[in-house]
Amino acid sequence: MGFDFNKMLAWKLRAGSHKFPGPHGGTCINEAAIVAAGLEYRPVSDISDLPDCFSPVIAEFALRLNDTMPANLRQKYLMPFVLRLAGSADTRKIEHERAVLIMTRVIREIISLAAPTPHLAAQFHKVDSLERAVDTLRVVIDDKNNPLITHYKFSALLAALVSLCPACKPTPREMASAVSVFVSPIVATAVLPNRKTAVYAIAGRILDSALAMGNQGSGVVEIASERMESARTQAAAKKSARVRQTAPQKTGNQLVDA
Repeated sequence: MGFDFNKMLAWKLRAGSHKFPGPHGGTCINEAAIVAAGLEYRPVSDISDLPDCFSPVIAEFALRLNDTMPANLRQKYLMPFVLRLAGSADTRKIEHERAVLIMTRVIREIISLAAPTPHLAAQFHKVDSLERAVDTLRVVIDDKNNPLITHYKFSALLAALVSLCPACKPTPREMASAVSVFVSPIVATAVLPNRKTAVYAIAGRILDSALAMGNQGSGVVEIASERMESARTQAAAKKSARVRQTAPQKTGNQLVDA
């Protein structure tokens, strides 16, 4: 009989950082990946909290998506990555390529969806390199009549792109910081009418492609599921114990605080 991956989906992803897993999981995607990999649990409020085996660029993008996605889409589009994050750290060159891929594809595949004219959409669709992305955003910023200027903070996006130029010699952590800026336009596009599911589906595909460029975890589903189920069971037992400790105890006709 094949393994039922739905058992792993019982682990619920939630926004934010979490001190301990709860009876239903209740952690972010990176915290869930720590559990699945059998590593010592730690809350993750920033990528600096993660073990060194996590790619800073990938973890940052996943963390920001985790905290901005609606709950149902978070479960659908991020949970499949739970086995792939631990072990994804790679060379500076690969991390740079991942960052460029994420940022250029956000422009090409997501920001383009909000373009008010076919001409502007075509400009975004041509972004296939860091250099072209920089040139395109400079043109967009110079057009003061562009209605997207207010909502998309193109100056911040341009600064993030420029920080990745080879002359700047960015570290993987600096690359991750640049990538985080590009989650804002994902959110801005997702709020457009009838765009939310499509936009986050694209974001999931971008994350998948960035992971595929280098190292990624290769955990065994059955083992990871057992670890996650054990963590959930322990959390449920601790919660039950706390309830028993705080519940009043009945002695005769009197209630005595435990």
